[in-house]
Amino acid sequence: MFLDIFELILDSMEGAFIEVGVFVGAVLLFFGYINFKKSGKFIENIEKSKKYQPIIGGLLGLTPGCGGAIFVMPLFFNGSVTFGTVIATLMSTMGDAAFVMIATKPLDYLIVSALMFIVGVATGYLVDLTPLGDKILKKYRQRMLILNGMRSKNKEAIESPLTSTEKITSNIINYTFWSLITIGLILGILNMMQIDINELFIPNLGLVIGVTGTALSVFIVIKGKRFLRDDTLESEMDKIQSLKQTFTQNALETAFVIMWVLFGYLAYDFLTFGVGGETI
Repeated sequence: MFLDIFELILDSMEGAFIEVGVFVGAVLLFFGYINFKKSGKFIENIEKSKKYQPIIGGLLGLTPGCGGAIFVMPLFFNGSVTFGTVIATLMSTMGDAAFVMIATKPLDYLIVSALMFIVGVATGYLVDLTPLGDKILKKYRQRMLILNGMRSKNKEAIESPLTSTEKITSNIINYTFWSLITIGLILGILNMMQIDINELFIPNLGLVIGVTGTALSVFIVIKGKRFLRDDTLESEMDKIQSLKQTFTQNALETAFVIMWVLFGYLAYDFLTFGVGGETI
């Protein structure tokens, strides 16, 4: 019984990292790198294109994985894009199923993507005709005023500079995380091609990379104090200041997603295990 539960947890950790996390990290880093190279003009151009934002959101949503949606969400709360843009992005997003369809049924993928894009963009424009986005943004800003007031009491502690040891540790964590993402991305692609990544030249390589990557992600989230915390304009500005900050901030965001994907996997697998079914 205990061994079964332990294996279930390990499988969930492997799946959260290899099947989802590595692709999210790759897409987020791609968008972050573009914004860095453009010195923030990528987001700035999106912000200026109000009339076309739902179309832009739909196109970002079409990127395989959920990286496009994760990229757009904080832009709404920063006031850079409309709520209709968010809706268009989410409705156009196929998630990680996109990778499977591209590998197995590319024609069906193109047809489904086109339909999702059309419906998503149309719905986005309709949503922008309503005051729904303004109401959500107003409530969010009121909540942030309260939270910022609470944070200001601890501002001095939060903004204290890192010690030399902390800087070295941070760099090691950053390099290790993206090394795992790189290896995991290769394994994730092989996994989509129905290749057993735990029977390669290194036994259980997928399991080792997946479990290590997920464990490191949870540690990064706790270390970064990002539990249930929204992405902020400050973090977006940090990304465009240096390439190192781009990697650091995207590591935080990717780790945050991986942690919650893990919880989702565990919830599903434990529920299935509890009723006597087979876990995925």
